[in-house]
Amino acid sequence: MFTYDEICELDQLCNENEVFAKYVTRLREENNILLLKVTHEFGNPLTLIDSTAQLIDSRYPEVHNIKYWTQLKNDITSLSELLHNFSNYNYCAKLQIRPINLLELIENTVKSFEVVAMEKEISIKIDQLDNPLDCLLMYACDKVKMRQVLTNIIKNAFEATEAGDYIHVDLPTEIVRLEFDGNKREYIKIEISNNGRPLVETEQEPLFIPFVSNKLSFGGMGLQIAYKIVCAHNGTITMQSTEKETSFSIYLPV
Repeated sequence: MFTYDEICELDQLCNENEVFAKYVTRLREENNILLLKVTHEFGNPLTLIDSTAQLIDSRYPEVHNIKYWTQLKNDITSLSELLHNFSNYNYCAKLQIRPINLLELIENTVKSFEVVAMEKEISIKIDQLDNPLDCLLMYACDKVKMRQVLTNIIKNAFEATEAGDYIHVDLPTEIVRLEFDGNKREYIKIEISNNGRPLVETEQEPLFIPFVSNKLSFGGMGLQIAYKIVCAHNGTITMQSTEKETSFSIYLPV
């Protein structure tokens, strides 16, 4: 598994040498095919395990009295999600763009975490706008994948926080003009912040790069998938982490 610096060096070599770039691209494609095959082989027995657990759950209700039964089902779900993330990473940039109420999508996504927040004694809050931007009410994007972006980043925030901490979602209040990759455009900004454990510098750089070695997983590939989806929408995600707060800023073009 390559480090962040090694990936940057490979990209630089690809830019300098077309032949080298051709073979690296071929290796990446073959690696993706192998990855899909491996996840498929793991997925089959996992589906049987999940089906068996559901069957036990329905026929023997007393199983809920077993201390670790709920944890077992959660672990099966987590593993299924991880395999799903691996197999779908290469396709998460394929979008179905339609106008949606982005404000409503954000509010509903945050509400879906309220029960978890209560159980973990974490405060999750969303700013309510009296006069939302018009573009939020009819924003062209992939609704399913945009919800996935928000969900993955909020899940990451839950992993970094503990009882007594908070997660805040700040809605766009104005259109900002920024430059990314040499192009200036107008964006709306959605910020998700928490006051949990901060990220050290070595953890920050490879956060959005898939398959980069890191001591902490931060929810598998959730952040990498979120980043790729936003980039496919011609936006970007940035992150800042201090001792007081860690913030993920989602920039979507107007």
